[in-house]
Formats: sequence, C-alpha cells, structure tokens
Amino acid sequence: MTGIANLALLMEIVEDHETGLDLIVVESARLYLGQIGARSSRIVTLEKALRSEGKGSQSAARLMSMPGMGPIAAIAEAFDAGAP
Repeated sequence: MTGIANLALLMEIVEDHETGLDLIVVESARLYLGQIGARSSRIVTLEKALRSEGKGSQSAARLMSMPGMGPIAAIAEAFDAGAP
C-alpha cells in the first residue's frame, strides 16, 4: 500500500479503534497524514501552474512531452539552455 491514492484508506485504518494502535501512534499518524494531504494538494496546484507556464515556451513544452520529463525539469532545462 503506497502512494497518495491510499491516503484515505490509511487514515481509516489509523482511526479504526479495533486496530489497537497506541494513542501516540494514532496522533502522530493524524499529524503526518494531514501534512501529506495538504502538501500533496499544494503540489498538484503548483504542477498545474508550472505546466501552464511551460506551455508558453516552445522548448519547455517540447521537453514536457517526453516521458518522465515533468514541468519542473522541463522549465529548468529550457531556462538553463536559454531557449524561448
């Protein structure tokens, strides 16, 4: 069980009183899972903004079309190369 898609399921498991988890574990998990959720949604928002910004550069747009090349790397590479 990995990935942000399983965050809600993991929270359900943590909140299930029948798991017998110590209170300190439950409280810590709530804190960390809450932070992961908040940061994940912020990352999605930033990625959308970066993709939009990258479309304004032919080089960045071309780089983003490559498998494994995300908006951050594409914009950085295009900027480093001095391309429009």
